[in-house]
Amino acid sequence: MSGRRPASLALLLTAALPLVLSSGCADREGADDLLDRIEGDAFRTTYARAPGWETPRSPKAGGPHGDFLDIYVNETMSAAIAAGEPLDAWPVGSIIVKESWASVDAEEPDFLVAMERQAEGWFWGEWEADGSVVVAGLNSGRCTGCHDAGEDQVRAFGLPPI
Repeated sequence: MSGRRPASLALLLTAALPLVLSSGCADREGADDLLDRIEGDAFRTTYARAPGWETPRSPKAGGPHGDFLDIYVNETMSAAIAAGEPLDAWPVGSIIVKESWASVDAEEPDFLVAMERQAEGWFWGEWEADGSVVVAGLNSGRCTGCHDAGEDQVRAFGLPPI
């Protein structure tokens, strides 16, 4: 009987894999697209610093994204912030990119996190330093579980007026 258990487990995992990959937590194609776009934008030099994140620092509330962070916002989000008009949600096309280091002394980032506002909600992507996908998907439950506490699911800063 014990000889059948690994085979049964393998069969179960093989059958479940397509469901997991289509569940929104493993949208590798979407993750690759988002990563290509933010890297193509040269986000470190072309995106603005997020409000309150003018320099890299440790997050006040801690969190799963590392002990030392640098946060950037794209032109769409930066323009919404600069306008100062009250918003209920960030405009479609807004992108936030967060680089994370294990400590202030670390030489290389441990991972990269990005979220892009789409019409249907936020697309989330997280990558290890080697580029492997940790999380990727639209309205990913793994992300929203924590981010639901923020204004329009952004926890690092609030909606305008800021």
